[in-house]
Amino acid sequence: MSYLLDIKSVKYSYPNSAAPILDCVDLQISAGEMVALFGKNGSGKTTLALIAAGIIAPNEGSVLFSGQDIFADDYHATPGEVGFLFQDPSDGIIATSVEREIAFTPENAQYAEQDIRTIVNQTAEDFRLSSVLRKNIDELSGGMLERCALAGVMAGTPSLLILDEPDSFLDAEGKRLFWKRIIELKQSGTAILFITQNTKVATLCDRAMFITDGIIKTNVNNNSDLCPIILDNKRNDIIYQLDNISFSYNSTPVICDINMTVHKGERIAILGPSGSGKTTLARIIACLYQADAGGLSIDKSVRVGICSQFPSRQLFAETVIADVEFGPRCFQLDNPQKCAHEALELVNVPSELYEVSPFELSDGQQRRVGIAGVLAIDPDILILDEPTAALDPDGKIKLRNIIELLSNQGKTIIIITHDVDFAQKCTQRAVILNSGKVICDAHITDERVLAYIAETTSDFAEN
Repeated sequence: MSYLLDIKSVKYSYPNSAAPILDCVDLQISAGEMVALFGKNGSGKTTLALIAAGIIAPNEGSVLFSGQDIFADDYHATPGEVGFLFQDPSDGIIATSVEREIAFTPENAQYAEQDIRTIVNQTAEDFRLSSVLRKNIDELSGGMLERCALAGVMAGTPSLLILDEPDSFLDAEGKRLFWKRIIELKQSGTAILFITQNTKVATLCDRAMFITDGIIKTNVNNNSDLCPIILDNKRNDIIYQLDNISFSYNSTPVICDINMTVHKGERIAILGPSGSGKTTLARIIACLYQADAGGLSIDKSVRVGICSQFPSRQLFAETVIADVEFGPRCFQLDNPQKCAHEALELVNVPSELYEVSPFELSDGQQRRVGIAGVLAIDPDILILDEPTAALDPDGKIKLRNIIELLSNQGKTIIIITHDVDFAQKCTQRAVILNSGKVICDAHITDERVLAYIAETTSDFAEN
């Protein structure tokens, strides 16, 4: 049988690593086939995806695309034939505007100018990006950035798509548009490899595989559903208050007249579609942005920590341990090394990674290190922006346990997320934004919140 993608006996080890991350991996995908690849954080999923896309070369083995060895000296790739989406969508963005990003692939494939314009307009419509075509990439929210990256790799009709955690930052509408386009491409013969932690994806794919210990296995065991945290409805002391807060970016209103009271020990989910102002609100609470109008009241003794939705952006040191120690040293806490070790142990980062560069870690591992870096400063308010993106099921369970532990210690937890299942199971209160305004602020079991959750989850079921 002739395969579009044929990976045989691939081995790969990272420099200074004792054990191979991939050990004699075989993977074959036919035209028009959708395959899901699961595995724990650090299991080698992304490494295999990078090899399949020809971005890094294996130590041993072969990778054939349409029968040709992609690492042979005489191999010439055709622009647009293979589309690759990085875990962090910004890693694959090369243009300065949405329009230029979508146009990049057809331009490199030397399409006629009119054909390029048609592809750009149609792809922008497919992902509801028409209104932001001329926007600078830096002005996009995380969810809109993900849409832009997907539009760029899916412009035209690629023969093979390799998508690493493609829906991690998408809201309900984004997921609906994404799956609509995926089905269209599959029907046209595009082969699709999903690198994912979302077990629901398996129900939409032709095959699902699991990678562990550097080896691919065919059987995937679905994790049991996460049991909900018992919620304490008790309201404690007010530690933070926003009064009629507004904020604009380059004269464009992002947050409008927001009022919000935060109590000690609360667990709050901030929900809403992409571009609704969730991350901006989080940065205002963390005092990273200064509001244009309105008042902000906070006890000066309260320490606020925030984890970025893109963990690589908050990591900077040469080693994991140095990165996590940085915060305690800045705050002049006693024994910064002890603070760092305790935080890393809490988020389940193994000690053998302490002296490794954080940029050599998988996205899920980077996310854990980023959370550890904030936990190490012992914050009174912990803000987590899309904390479950790229986390494996074990990582999600561990994160929920950490949230419960911190909440029991009186810490306030604010979670910005599109993962409504996670929010429903570990928060008490939901603040829902739309177009920069609060449209609902209620208990997580309030009928308005449940209606929003039902609406966002029904889109996936319909696909």
